[in-house]
Parts: sequence; structure tokens; C-alpha cells
Amino acid sequence: WGLQIGLRAENTNVTGDQKGNAQQNDSSFTRSYINIFPTSFLSYAANEKNQFSLSYGKRIDRPNYEFLNPFVFYIDNYTYQTGNPFFQPQITNNIELTHVFKGFLSTTLNYSNTNRIFAESFTQKDYATIVSRSNVGRRTNMGIAVNAQIEAKKIYSTNIYLNYSYDKYL
Repeated sequence: WGLQIGLRAENTNVTGDQKGNAQQNDSSFTRSYINIFPTSFLSYAANEKNQFSLSYGKRIDRPNYEFLNPFVFYIDNYTYQTGNPFFQPQITNNIELTHVFKGFLSTTLNYSNTNRIFAESFTQKDYATIVSRSNVGRRTNMGIAVNAQIEAKKIYSTNIYLNYSYDKYL
């Protein structure tokens, strides 16, 4: 048996004060939050041929600065891009179960749930299209992966990888 556990905490404090102009009013925002990111790994060697592992992790993906900046960027006469200061990170919870047979064949079942999915959004204003990023919902992913590493000769080997994945957006 083997066990590994980890925990990371993040405290985020954001304050923004955007001075306006004739086209855009002043805007300001404040956000404060704490996120906890646990990880755990459990492994079990049943015998010389079979090893099992179970893992769980929580991850964060942060938006790029340009996606947060509320200034308008002119792409052409009919297309603008603007940031969204209320755009939030997406958080993913992931769990995986893996079986390794004879050290060369591994099979992994995975499940993940991501909240506040990043997406590009389009808004029409008069004759212009305004492109922005926003959080649109949740994604659930399930899958299975099979990987075989086969040694053909001492200096040659091949790797065969099959993956099936199912995504559901809510």
C-alpha cells in the first residue's frame, strides 16, 4: 500500500479601479476568496502482475489578463474585443482509477467535473460584434484510456494508446 496526501490553499484579493472616458464609464470591482486544493494518491500492489492506484485532485485554471481587462480593442470596423473583469477561474475536480498489468498494460478510468467553464461570447451592438470571454456553466467528463508499451527488440519499442472520452456540458 502507498498513500500520498497534499493540501494547498490560495487566498486571492483583487481590487480594480478603471478610469473611464467618453465611451466607457468608470468601473471598479473588488473580489476576495479562498480556495482549497486537496490531492490524494492511494496505490496498492496486489501481486507482481497487478497494481492499482486511485487519485483525486482539485485544480484551477485562471483566465489570461487580457480576458479580464475591460478596455475595448478594435479588431476591425465591425469587430471589437473587450475583457470581463468579473471573469472567474474554472475549477476542476478529477478522480482516476488505474490498473497496471505486468508493467506494460495500463487501463485508466477517469471522471472530472469542471465549474465555470471558459467560453468565448459574442454580443451584437449596432453593426459591431463584441467578442468577450465569460464563464458559461459546467462540464462533466468521463473516459477510459488503455496504454500498452511493447518492446519489439532491445532497442525498439512501440506504444499503443487508445482513449475514449465523453463530455457533457450543462
